[in-house]
Amino acid sequence: MRVDTGEVEWDRRLGSRANRVLALDERLYFGTADKFLYCVNTRDGVPEWRFPTGGEVFGLPAIDDRRV
Repeated sequence: MRVDTGEVEWDRRLGSRANRVLALDERLYFGTADKFLYCVNTRDGVPEWRFPTGGEVFGLPAIDDRRV
């Protein structure tokens, strides 16, 4: 969604609802109830990768300079 107009830029359906979302450097990082951690590009909503976690992710992802 554009901050200045409120216009929806893109809409992406994934396997399950997103929990807490971290936005950083044109990417969104979040876990889902379908047991994955996702990285999604903010420009077009296309997932760059997803990682199986083995369980639902409830918290906010943490990032250092090399890892999520």
